[in-house]
Parts: sequence; structure tokens; C-alpha cells
Amino acid sequence: MTETEPSNKPLPMDYIRVFRMTPALASLLSMLMTSQTVTKEDIEKDGRVATNIRVAMCRLRKELQPYDVTIQSRRFIGYWLNSADKRKVTAAYDEARGA
Repeated sequence: MTETEPSNKPLPMDYIRVFRMTPALASLLSMLMTSQTVTKEDIEKDGRVATNIRVAMCRLRKELQPYDVTIQSRRFIGYWLNSADKRKVTAAYDEARGA
């Protein structure tokens, strides 16, 4: 993709509107959608999560339950969405936007 091409990837603000979640949770979801693995350090660097990271992930998991999306995690590795769950988020996003 060149610099002049528009990006089709949703931004955190898009997730806030579509999924009706807080900016912190939308930021976490955006990180999970664009990365293979998100570490605790990545989340701390982002600086948008004011609460405990485990609590924030628990809240995000709860928000994504209706879409049958599972956030995977492993101690000392981080958090991730597998490709099937990323497709579910994308499908829910597209459906909500009427695409």
C-alpha cells in the first residue's frame, strides 16, 4: 500500500462506534487485530489502559462474547486473536456498518 492509498482497516474510533465500547477497549481490540501477539509491555506503551491489564482484557473478552470471539493468552507470551476470530470481528464490524 502506498501512502496515498486510503486504509480500509478500522481504527479504534470505528470500534468504539460499532461495538459501543470504551476507548481503552477499542484500542486493545485494534492492537489485537493488527498484531500477531500483544504483550503486556505493548499495552503499557500504548498508555490507553488505565486499569489493570488483566481486568481490561477480561472486559474486552466479555464485550466480544456475543460475537463468539475468543482472546487467547499465554503467560510470558501475551494475548492474540487467531485468524478465525479476526474474521469474526471483521464480519461483525462490516455487518454493523452495513457493508
